[in-house]
This record gives sequence, structure tokens and C-alpha cells, in this order.
Amino acid sequence: MAHPSRTRRSRDETIRSPSRRDQITNIRTLAQEGISKEEIASVLGLSVSTIRGYASQGQIEFIGGKHKLHFISDAEIARRIRTALREEVSDLEELTRYTHCGKSRILTASKQYHIALPESLTYSPSRPAMDVLIAQGFSLGDIGEHETVNLTRERVRQYINSSGQYSSWKKRRTEFKAQKKERQLNLQEERKSLLSLLEMHIEQLAAAQGWHYQKALEYLKQSNYDLRTFARFETYAQFLDNYQYAKEREVQLSLRELVEGLDLSPTGANLILKKLKLEPLYGNYSTHSRTETKKRDRLVQQVLGLGLSARDIGYFLDINLNATVVYSSLPSSRQPVRCYRTIKSFWAAGPLTYRTASQIYEGLDAGFTSEETAYLLDKKQVMVDYAVQHRTEIEPTLLKALHILFPEEKSTTPYRIKTNC
Repeated sequence: MAHPSRTRRSRDETIRSPSRRDQITNIRTLAQEGISKEEIASVLGLSVSTIRGYASQGQIEFIGGKHKLHFISDAEIARRIRTALREEVSDLEELTRYTHCGKSRILTASKQYHIALPESLTYSPSRPAMDVLIAQGFSLGDIGEHETVNLTRERVRQYINSSGQYSSWKKRRTEFKAQKKERQLNLQEERKSLLSLLEMHIEQLAAAQGWHYQKALEYLKQSNYDLRTFARFETYAQFLDNYQYAKEREVQLSLRELVEGLDLSPTGANLILKKLKLEPLYGNYSTHSRTETKKRDRLVQQVLGLGLSARDIGYFLDINLNATVVYSSLPSSRQPVRCYRTIKSFWAAGPLTYRTASQIYEGLDAGFTSEETAYLLDKKQVMVDYAVQHRTEIEPTLLKALHILFPEEKSTTPYRIKTNC
């Protein structure tokens, strides 16, 4: 039960505190006496901006040097707007001076009395950085995610409507989509041409080099054509050459021995043999030894501390490393590791992960443009641009992770460089 004195004091404070309606009445009374906004604010103990807000709500207008009171209704505002339109007032600021009303009151009265205002009288941009993106036809999500804006899609939509830019933005947006689609089709054609040239070159190489190159090409055709697959073609061919050499001499070698010195794991080698329907020389590869597994788990735990996900680490180790495997290697006191950590998530573009960032930097360093890299990796342009702009922040983390996982390689790039023996 509330204390009686507290209840009484709370009620007394409620009685003493004037309501919004009372404040408007007080302002109207004082304004009729010719008192200025500043003097009214001092008498009522309110700020000038609060007095101005209350006056707007009570349809009180201060005009003249003395700030004398003048009542104005929405009907009067509508009449002034029609008069201004007949006199061909074409600027919003001029219309506000003509009607002695703010922009919001003008828009409200126009809507209430069905007055169609020309676009020049509703266009009132106030955010230059956002206005440029709106004029270019960017989507609500792209505008909000821009580093100079940082607003939600709904807030961007509200601003476009309130600033009178919706019609022009919608028209520009349609043109932007058409141009973007045309650019995508052109880049897809360029990508197909580039991949066709690469495939043709590899086919010629396979025909000249022999069985191991032909089998590597067969495996390549069974995989998705991307930059990383083409870059590792020589590694696949070298592995299959080792396999053929050992098989012809009837030497039983394990998968670990076949991939020694190559940028390829035994698990990846086993996958290649399965896709090509080739039998391993010394049984199927199943698991790592207990000692090597513990060593790998220690390295994984260190890299997890850098912010990489289990999938990111599995990508660099070339194994399917999921959250369950990672969690089973951690002490029981640790919380389960989130398998899906990201650098940044983009609306309608998906998450930017460390493995994706590594592939982007590999493509750019190989001489591809950002547009070509985006389409070779099947990623949105906004994601590639973000990775490029924040490379100085992302690259050190990738280098630390590679130094931990592969200390003998002494990586100087945020991706692994294939090595052939």
C-alpha cells in the first residue's frame, strides 16, 4: 500500500502542474497583451521553443515587431495557399512567408482541403548527403546503410515523403533498376567470356599435359566455377599426378602422404577422389590422429578468439568444420561457439564473413576489378566495396588467423598462396 504522504504529495504535484491545454490558454492570454515569446517563456518558466510549439498547437501566430497574437485556422491557411497559387508563388520558402505558416501547417491544410501543390512547393530537402543518394535512385536499404546516413529503411522512407522527393525518387529508382540490370547482364556476359577463356586455356593445357590435368579438369567441371577453384587447378593436377605416379608403381601411400607439400588437406583430396570415382591407394581417409586433432583444436580455439566463425576456420583448413565439432573440443565451462559470426550484415546482400573477405582480397590482388570480383564470387557490389574500404581493419585479423593456423607459411597476404612441389 502506498504511503499516505507520498500519495498526497503526488496528487498535489499533479494539481500544481498545468496541463498542455492550460499552458496554451496561458500563452494565448499573455500574447493578447502584446507580450513577446521571450517574455512569455520567462513568465511561464518554459523555453522559447516550447512556447513556439504550444502556440503552433493552439493555432496562435505571433506577427509584427511586438509579436502580437493572431489566430489562424486551417481554413484561413487554405485560403492563403490558393491565393498564393493564383499569384504563381513557386518557392516553398516564399509560400511560408506569404501564408505566415510553417511547412507542416501548409502541408496539413493542403491535404485537408484537397489542394494539389506543385512538386516545387513540396520539395524541401534538408540532408545533402541523403539527397544525393535519393537523386541517384538508390534503394531505401542502400541509402540507410551508407556511412554518411546510418538510418533505418523506414526513417529514410519518411524523409523522402516529408521532403517531397517521392515522385522524383520513384522515377529515378525505376531508371536506376533498369541501368543496374543492364550492367549486370553486361558483367555476366563478360564473366562468361572470361570463364570460357580460362576453361579453353585449361582444356588446351590438359590435352598437352596428360591424364592428371584431364582429371583435374573433370573435377573442375563438377565444381562451381569461381576464382578460388581456378586458382587451385594446379594444386589439383599436382595431387592427381602424385596419385597416378604411386598407382603405376603400386606404391601404397596415404592421402596425407599424397598431399604433402601441397595446399590441399587429406579431406579435400578424399573428396576429389570420390567425385572422380577413384579409389584411395591405402584405404579411405577417416579422421586425424589423436595428437594432431588436439593440436588442431588448440589452434582453432586461438583463432576463434579473433572473431572468426567455425565455417571461416574450416574454409582455411579446407575441412567441414561446424559449430558442433568446435564446441566438442572446448572445455565444458565454455559457452557454445556461434558458428555464424560476421563482419557486417547487409540488407538484401547477406553477411560479409572473413572467408568472403579473404576471397575478395585474393580476387582484387589477382588483377580483377571490384565489379568482376563481385560477380566471380556471386556477391553484391556493396559488400565488395565495404571490404575494400575497411581492408586496413579486416586484413590484420586475417593475417593473425593465418599465422596461427599455418605458422610455417609466414603469410603476408590475407589469403593462402598455393605452393607446388
